[in-house]
Amino acid sequence: MKRVNLLMMGVILSVAAMTGCKKDAASSKSTPVLGVSIEALNSSFNLPVTPAVLKSVSTAPLVNISSAKLLVSKLSFEAELKSSNKSKDSISIEYNWNGPKLIDLLNPGTEFGLITLQPGFYDEIELRVSSVREISDTVPLFTLQGNYTNSTNVVVPITFTLSEPILLKTELKNDTITSSAGSVFSGAVQIYLDQLFVNVLPADLDNAVKTNGTIVINNMTNKNLYQIISENLLKRHRCEYHRHGR
Repeated sequence: MKRVNLLMMGVILSVAAMTGCKKDAASSKSTPVLGVSIEALNSSFNLPVTPAVLKSVSTAPLVNISSAKLLVSKLSFEAELKSSNKSKDSISIEYNWNGPKLIDLLNPGTEFGLITLQPGFYDEIELRVSSVREISDTVPLFTLQGNYTNSTNVVVPITFTLSEPILLKTELKNDTITSSAGSVFSGAVQIYLDQLFVNVLPADLDNAVKTNGTIVINNMTNKNLYQIISENLLKRHRCEYHRHGR
Protein backbone atom coordinates (compact mmCIF):
# COMPACT_ATOMS: atom_id res chain seq x y z
CA MET A 1 0.00 0.00 0.00
CA LYS A 2 1.31 3.40 -0.94
CA ARG A 3 0.49 6.29 1.39
CA VAL A 4 1.11 9.92 0.53
CA ASN A 5 0.38 13.04 2.59
CA LEU A 6 -0.73 15.98 0.49
CA LEU A 7 -1.15 19.54 1.75
CA MET A 8 -4.58 20.96 1.02
CA MET A 9 -4.76 24.16 -0.95
CA GLY A 10 -7.93 26.24 -0.91
CA VAL A 11 -9.39 29.46 -2.23
CA ILE A 12 -12.85 30.98 -1.86
CA LEU A 13 -14.32 31.15 -5.32
CA SER A 14 -17.16 30.00 -7.51
CA VAL A 15 -16.78 26.55 -9.03
CA ALA A 16 -15.36 26.94 -12.54
CA ALA A 17 -16.66 24.94 -15.48
CA MET A 18 -14.40 22.01 -16.41
CA THR A 19 -13.86 20.31 -19.74
CA GLY A 20 -12.77 16.85 -20.82
CA CYS A 21 -14.27 13.37 -20.76
CA LYS A 22 -17.00 13.39 -18.14
CA LYS A 23 -18.84 10.70 -16.20
CA ASP A 24 -21.96 11.34 -14.18
CA ALA A 25 -21.81 9.74 -10.73
CA ALA A 26 -25.43 8.71 -10.84
CA SER A 27 -25.15 6.88 -14.18
CA SER A 28 -21.59 5.51 -14.01
CA LYS A 29 -21.40 1.69 -14.00
CA SER A 30 -17.68 1.55 -13.23
CA THR A 31 -16.45 -0.72 -10.46
CA PRO A 32 -16.10 1.53 -7.39
CA VAL A 33 -12.41 1.68 -6.48
CA LEU A 34 -11.96 5.26 -5.30
CA GLY A 35 -13.73 6.66 -2.28
CA VAL A 36 -13.42 10.00 -0.50
CA SER A 37 -14.29 10.80 3.09
CA ILE A 38 -14.01 14.09 4.99
CA GLU A 39 -13.28 14.27 8.70
CA ALA A 40 -12.35 16.76 11.41
CA LEU A 41 -9.52 16.14 13.88
CA ASN A 42 -8.34 17.77 17.11
CA SER A 43 -11.71 18.96 18.40
CA SER A 44 -10.26 20.01 21.77
CA PHE A 45 -7.26 22.35 22.02
CA ASN A 46 -5.68 25.20 23.91
CA LEU A 47 -5.05 28.79 22.84
CA PRO A 48 -2.92 30.17 21.37
CA VAL A 49 -2.43 27.53 18.64
CA THR A 50 0.97 27.11 17.03
CA PRO A 51 0.95 26.83 13.21
CA ALA A 52 1.87 23.38 11.82
CA VAL A 53 1.71 21.86 15.31
CA LEU A 54 -1.36 19.67 15.58
CA LYS A 55 -2.12 20.67 19.16
CA SER A 56 -1.13 23.64 21.27
CA VAL A 57 0.99 22.88 24.34
CA SER A 58 -0.27 25.78 26.47
CA THR A 59 -2.43 24.99 29.50
CA ALA A 60 -5.29 27.47 29.02
CA PRO A 61 -7.64 28.81 27.74
CA LEU A 62 -9.42 25.87 26.11
CA VAL A 63 -11.65 25.51 23.03
CA ASN A 64 -13.80 22.41 22.67
CA ILE A 65 -15.67 21.81 19.39
CA SER A 66 -18.72 19.56 19.80
CA SER A 67 -20.16 19.89 16.28
CA ALA A 68 -18.52 20.44 12.88
CA LYS A 69 -20.47 20.13 9.63
CA LEU A 70 -19.67 20.71 5.95
CA LEU A 71 -22.18 20.83 3.09
CA VAL A 72 -20.49 19.19 0.09
CA SER A 73 -21.94 20.28 -3.24
CA LYS A 74 -19.58 18.55 -5.64
CA LEU A 75 -16.61 16.20 -5.80
CA SER A 76 -14.48 16.53 -8.94
CA PHE A 77 -11.74 14.11 -9.93
CA GLU A 78 -9.41 14.92 -12.85
CA ALA A 79 -6.48 12.91 -14.17
CA GLU A 80 -4.05 13.21 -17.08
CA LEU A 81 -3.13 9.75 -18.42
CA LYS A 82 -0.04 9.84 -20.61
CA SER A 83 -0.65 8.29 -24.03
CA SER A 84 1.39 5.21 -24.97
CA ASN A 85 1.85 6.90 -28.35
CA LYS A 86 4.44 9.63 -27.83
CA SER A 87 3.05 11.61 -30.74
CA LYS A 88 -0.33 12.00 -29.02
CA ASP A 89 -1.38 14.20 -26.14
CA SER A 90 -2.28 12.91 -22.69
CA ILE A 91 -5.79 11.59 -22.17
CA SER A 92 -7.95 13.70 -19.88
CA ILE A 93 -10.23 11.85 -17.46
CA GLU A 94 -12.87 13.61 -15.41
CA TYR A 95 -15.41 12.30 -12.92
CA ASN A 96 -18.00 14.35 -11.02
CA TRP A 97 -20.09 13.44 -8.00
CA ASN A 98 -22.92 15.87 -7.25
CA GLY A 99 -24.55 16.44 -3.89
CA PRO A 100 -25.54 18.19 -1.85
CA LYS A 101 -24.54 16.04 1.12
CA LEU A 102 -24.21 17.35 4.66
CA ILE A 103 -21.16 15.76 6.30
CA ASP A 104 -20.88 15.39 10.06
CA LEU A 105 -17.11 15.91 10.26
CA LEU A 106 -16.85 14.43 13.76
CA ASN A 107 -18.68 11.30 12.59
CA PRO A 108 -17.85 11.09 8.87
CA GLY A 109 -19.23 7.59 8.22
CA THR A 110 -18.91 6.01 4.78
CA GLU A 111 -17.00 7.21 1.75
CA PHE A 112 -18.66 8.87 -1.22
CA GLY A 113 -17.67 9.55 -4.82
CA LEU A 114 -16.40 6.37 -6.54
CA ILE A 115 -14.34 5.83 -9.72
CA THR A 116 -12.10 3.29 -11.50
CA LEU A 117 -8.67 4.19 -12.92
CA GLN A 118 -6.97 2.24 -15.68
CA PRO A 119 -3.23 1.34 -15.47
CA GLY A 120 -0.71 3.77 -16.91
CA PHE A 121 1.48 6.78 -16.15
CA TYR A 122 -0.43 9.75 -14.81
CA ASP A 123 1.08 13.20 -15.25
CA GLU A 124 -1.35 14.54 -12.67
CA ILE A 125 -4.20 13.38 -10.46
CA GLU A 126 -6.36 16.11 -8.92
CA LEU A 127 -9.20 16.01 -6.40
CA ARG A 128 -11.51 18.93 -5.66
CA VAL A 129 -14.18 19.21 -3.00
CA SER A 130 -16.47 22.19 -3.40
CA SER A 131 -19.23 23.71 -1.34
CA VAL A 132 -21.62 26.12 -3.02
CA ARG A 133 -24.94 27.24 -1.59
CA GLU A 134 -27.94 27.49 -3.88
CA ILE A 135 -29.65 30.88 -3.99
CA SER A 136 -32.79 29.54 -2.32
CA ASP A 137 -30.89 27.45 0.24
CA THR A 138 -30.39 28.79 3.75
CA VAL A 139 -28.15 25.94 4.98
CA PRO A 140 -24.64 27.27 5.79
CA LEU A 141 -21.70 25.60 4.06
CA PHE A 142 -19.53 25.10 7.15
CA THR A 143 -20.44 25.34 10.82
CA LEU A 144 -18.72 24.87 14.17
CA GLN A 145 -20.33 24.74 17.60
CA GLY A 146 -18.60 24.36 20.93
CA ASN A 147 -17.39 26.08 24.08
CA TYR A 148 -14.59 28.44 25.06
CA THR A 149 -13.21 28.24 28.60
CA ASN A 150 -11.31 31.39 29.53
CA SER A 151 -8.45 31.85 32.00
CA THR A 152 -10.89 32.22 34.92
CA ASN A 153 -12.66 28.94 33.99
CA VAL A 154 -15.79 30.68 32.70
CA VAL A 155 -17.35 28.58 29.92
CA VAL A 156 -18.84 30.51 27.00
CA PRO A 157 -20.67 28.92 24.01
CA ILE A 158 -19.13 29.69 20.62
CA THR A 159 -20.38 29.24 17.04
CA PHE A 160 -18.82 29.81 13.62
CA THR A 161 -20.76 29.91 10.34
CA LEU A 162 -19.31 30.19 6.83
CA SER A 163 -21.59 30.84 3.85
CA GLU A 164 -19.19 31.81 1.06
CA PRO A 165 -18.32 29.21 -1.62
CA ILE A 166 -15.40 26.90 -0.75
CA LEU A 167 -13.05 24.94 -2.95
CA LEU A 168 -10.51 22.50 -1.45
CA LYS A 169 -7.95 21.10 -3.86
CA THR A 170 -5.22 18.44 -3.72
CA GLU A 171 -2.85 17.14 -6.41
CA LEU A 172 -0.61 14.12 -6.99
CA LYS A 173 1.89 14.34 -9.86
CA ASN A 174 3.89 11.79 -11.88
CA ASP A 175 2.39 8.57 -10.58
CA THR A 176 2.36 5.15 -12.24
CA ILE A 177 -0.44 2.64 -11.79
CA THR A 178 0.77 -0.78 -12.94
CA SER A 179 -1.83 -3.22 -11.62
CA SER A 180 -3.80 -4.85 -14.42
CA ALA A 181 -6.91 -4.28 -12.36
CA GLY A 182 -6.14 -0.65 -11.66
CA SER A 183 -5.57 0.72 -8.16
CA VAL A 184 -7.93 1.21 -5.27
CA PHE A 185 -7.71 4.71 -3.80
CA SER A 186 -9.07 5.90 -0.49
CA GLY A 187 -8.81 9.62 0.12
CA ALA A 188 -9.54 11.21 3.50
CA VAL A 189 -9.73 15.00 3.49
CA GLN A 190 -8.77 15.98 7.02
CA ILE A 191 -9.70 19.30 8.63
CA TYR A 192 -7.60 20.08 11.70
CA LEU A 193 -9.91 22.12 13.89
CA ASP A 194 -7.15 23.48 16.11
CA GLN A 195 -5.37 24.92 13.06
CA LEU A 196 -8.48 26.94 12.19
CA PHE A 197 -7.74 29.03 15.29
CA VAL A 198 -4.15 29.92 14.40
CA ASN A 199 -3.68 33.68 15.07
CA VAL A 200 -6.75 33.76 17.36
CA LEU A 201 -5.65 34.96 20.79
CA PRO A 202 -7.50 34.38 24.08
CA ALA A 203 -8.01 38.15 24.30
CA ASP A 204 -9.80 38.08 20.93
CA LEU A 205 -12.43 35.70 22.30
CA ASP A 206 -12.58 37.44 25.68
CA ASN A 207 -13.39 40.73 23.93
CA ALA A 208 -15.69 39.25 21.27
CA VAL A 209 -19.27 40.44 20.94
CA LYS A 210 -21.74 38.01 22.55
CA THR A 211 -25.29 37.36 21.34
CA ASN A 212 -27.48 36.03 24.16
CA GLY A 213 -24.33 34.91 25.94
CA THR A 214 -22.82 33.15 22.89
CA ILE A 215 -19.76 34.21 20.89
CA VAL A 216 -21.29 34.24 17.40
CA ILE A 217 -18.76 34.40 14.55
CA ASN A 218 -20.06 35.02 11.03
CA ASN A 219 -19.73 37.54 8.22
CA MET A 220 -21.85 40.04 10.16
CA THR A 221 -20.70 39.53 13.75
CA ASN A 222 -17.11 39.49 15.06
CA LYS A 223 -15.83 40.00 11.52
CA ASN A 224 -12.16 40.03 12.58
CA LEU A 225 -12.45 36.49 13.95
CA TYR A 226 -14.51 35.42 10.94
CA GLN A 227 -11.78 36.50 8.55
CA ILE A 228 -9.03 34.69 10.48
CA ILE A 229 -10.90 31.39 10.80
CA SER A 230 -12.16 31.52 7.19
CA GLU A 231 -8.66 31.98 5.82
CA ASN A 232 -7.31 29.19 8.02
CA LEU A 233 -10.05 26.84 6.83
CA LEU A 234 -8.83 27.23 3.27
CA LYS A 235 -5.11 26.97 3.98
CA ARG A 236 -4.41 24.56 6.81
CA HIS A 237 -5.55 21.11 5.72
CA ARG A 238 -4.19 17.78 4.66
CA CYS A 239 -5.39 14.98 2.44
CA GLU A 240 -4.46 11.41 3.33
CA TYR A 241 -4.20 9.34 0.14
CA HIS A 242 -4.12 5.57 0.48
CA ARG A 243 -3.64 3.27 -2.50
CA HIS A 244 -4.13 -0.46 -2.06
CA GLY A 245 -2.32 -2.70 -4.58
CA ARG A 246 -0.18 -1.84 -7.63
